[in-house]
Amino acid sequence: MSLVVLGVVGGCLVVIAVLAAFLRYRITETDLEIRWLFLPLRRIGLREIKFVSTKPVWYSEKWYNTLRLRSRRLIIYCRNGSLRPVSISPRSPFVLKAELDAAIERVFLHRLKVVVNANPDAELESMAR
Repeated sequence: MSLVVLGVVGGCLVVIAVLAAFLRYRITETDLEIRWLFLPLRRIGLREIKFVSTKPVWYSEKWYNTLRLRSRRLIIYCRNGSLRPVSISPRSPFVLKAELDAAIERVFLHRLKVVVNANPDAELESMAR
């Protein structure tokens, strides 16, 4: 009896690990989507993303598609403080981070950039460089 239960539990773990391999991450015009096969499981609005980090945190929402993370982990922090950070493991994390940063810049097209003039005698054009 215990061997049957152990076999069923082991089989379920193997099935979960295989199904997790089908998680994909897609950047649309307004969202970062976490998809399983063709179904979107989680959407994070690009306007909600505060910053993206590689430093792991234990309390994050984990959406991994691999068993061996190594250095494939990205942590996405949201502007809404009540939401936990989201951990994802794309195949090439720095490429996805660059694409995500570019998408966020497209969303915040009219973001005000402030230049602080520390030296009032200096020209503003030379400070902006």
